[in-house]
Amino acid sequence: MASVSINAEEAELLARLKALRMKKQQVVEESCKETSVVDIPASVVDKNVAESMSDMGAMSDKTTDIHKENQPVSDITNFLVRVCPTSPGANKDKSNEDSWMNVIEDFIEAVSSSKETSKKYRKHVKNFEKKCGVSEPKLLKKVHFKSYSDSINERKLAINTTRSYLIPVKSFGKYLMNRYNMQYNPADVIKLENKIKTKEITMKKEDTDTILDLCTGKKLEFMALLYFGALRVHEACKIKYKDIELVTNEPQKQRIYAKKTYKHKNGTIMYAPTAEDVQESLEISVIGKGNRPRKVKVGARGTKYLRHLASVHENLQENYVFPSVKSDKSCISTRTGRRWVQTTCTKMNIMVDEFTNRSQVTPHMFRHTAATNAFAAGADLMTVSEFLGHASVQTTEIYLHGDKKKHASSYL
Repeated sequence: MASVSINAEEAELLARLKALRMKKQQVVEESCKETSVVDIPASVVDKNVAESMSDMGAMSDKTTDIHKENQPVSDITNFLVRVCPTSPGANKDKSNEDSWMNVIEDFIEAVSSSKETSKKYRKHVKNFEKKCGVSEPKLLKKVHFKSYSDSINERKLAINTTRSYLIPVKSFGKYLMNRYNMQYNPADVIKLENKIKTKEITMKKEDTDTILDLCTGKKLEFMALLYFGALRVHEACKIKYKDIELVTNEPQKQRIYAKKTYKHKNGTIMYAPTAEDVQESLEISVIGKGNRPRKVKVGARGTKYLRHLASVHENLQENYVFPSVKSDKSCISTRTGRRWVQTTCTKMNIMVDEFTNRSQVTPHMFRHTAATNAFAAGADLMTVSEFLGHASVQTTEIYLHGDKKKHASSYL
């Protein structure tokens, strides 16, 4: 019987390919790791590859020759990188801690916990890697950051777009300074222009009232949570019924002087609150940015819209408030949440763009509007910061937008 001789790395790659058919279970034989050359009968190789290809459908054309003799290992490796995507951390080069791959992944892990932010930062830092042509990040100098910054500025992009390209690289330079104890930050040569406000990021009071009055069902609950809880869109999507608790706020018993009523020996009586004095509010547990848990309190007005969410049957406590159409065990995506907001506001003719005929309202706009309205109504900066779940008050200041039609004295 004829046989094909392949090395250990090829055998391991073939094993990984077969693992796709077994629902991504990692089945790698120890013999493939311990031996440098493995003799596998051609019939066995052909059978395994044929089985894998039959289950992989569209990939069959690209995998027919991966078992052939003398095929470069790099070709098989590149193929598996394309069809077997793994988590970024799994691709680290353990042989060199200072390699680009390792340093970039350590940087992403240190500065971001958001999938979208991580994806954006990884993309721009890898573009920087290709441009600078340095073998290891620790060898980077100011000239490399300056050259990359100039190449981006020469493209004459919009200011906000240019900022989105340069901010990840500038942050990467600061990370390198701390990682290698450099005496200076090589990325300081990158200068960023001030961000330009391209569109309105708050809504008028009459617009929010219209949304709350005309919406129904799950969309009403979603909009109310975005506004009265000032939640981020991913926070609202992932709320479960067990995360919502109804809280009864009874005013503290007050001592009042009552000359015409029954008196205690000290001349006062205890005031018992009536039903009108008892206020209800909601307390919502959410996991915010950076996986930071926090409690969000919804006031009396918001509780009127959302009170029923705290009184569902105990069998539903583990269910999502906004379940996916496909399964009750998963929640709606942030994309669906954004579409709910845009389609609803477009139908109500709220902030509709005259060129696209679509509403410019986004879920995050509810958060900005809630913070601005709370601050204008008298809430102090620290209270608003706690409400939004910000780690820094400086971040909260971005959310506070003054009303240009009013002057400061009108609030006095």
